[in-house]
Amino acid sequence: MTFFRRKPGHVLLPGRLRCGHVRVADIGIPPQVLVNIVPRTFANRPPLWRLPVPRMDAHKYDRGHAVIVSGGLASSGAARLAARGALRAGAGLVTVASPRDALIVNAIANLAVMVHPVDGAKELTGFLADRRRNVVVLGPGGGVGAAMRDLVMAALAEPVSAVLDADALTSFADDPKELIAAIKSRSSAITILTPHEGEFGRLFSEVELTKQAQSKLERARSAAEMTGAVVLLKRSRYGCGIAGWPRRHCGKCPTVARNGWFRRCPGGLRRRPLGPGHGGL
Repeated sequence: MTFFRRKPGHVLLPGRLRCGHVRVADIGIPPQVLVNIVPRTFANRPPLWRLPVPRMDAHKYDRGHAVIVSGGLASSGAARLAARGALRAGAGLVTVASPRDALIVNAIANLAVMVHPVDGAKELTGFLADRRRNVVVLGPGGGVGAAMRDLVMAALAEPVSAVLDADALTSFADDPKELIAAIKSRSSAITILTPHEGEFGRLFSEVELTKQAQSKLERARSAAEMTGAVVLLKRSRYGCGIAGWPRRHCGKCPTVARNGWFRRCPGGLRRRPLGPGHGGL
């Protein structure tokens, strides 16, 4: 039993597994005190999901055009999973930006998803010049190294929302300040980072130095403040923490380890006209 509101420990693992059913008792505390408390953590529940419903007169571009950057022939599956998830999350159009060596396999394996040949940062910049393509996802199966760094920097230079995952983050392990500076320099476009623990530690060593005194949510918030990005810290054992939007996620889905899950919802919903505070489903 707890009073007034549940606490983060009631919904995040491992506490969630140990406390069983939680009953919230009313002991007379008025809801108005939340104005003074200014809570920063919210349980992820349907009342927060103000998702737009397509209108009868709407066009597919009203729900945005997502661009998923694919890896090479041997590692293209992760991008296809992300593209499929973006469609299911509500994107109006989705295109896999594919290296030419993987173009055929990406085209054959996708039905509702379009495929376009894109090799290297210069071609990606040209492809994103069409402002209807307003979100780009980089990292899944993309490979680690200079080529990925160039792709990321090219994407961040454009006024599109960017979701950076996996290899897009690991490629900056030796120089995270370059990535952080590029993200901070963006004036209005949203950047979403989805690191797991290892990637988080490599990118945010300053935060990691104090992690013994910080909860997962506090670490995610510190990273969000450092970069100006939305940070979704994945932890298979203890759930995830989202920071950088007014509403932080507090919960866990047992299927989060499935390849592509984390980039699907943040990536897909960023393609829809949602305001800050929505997207971490």
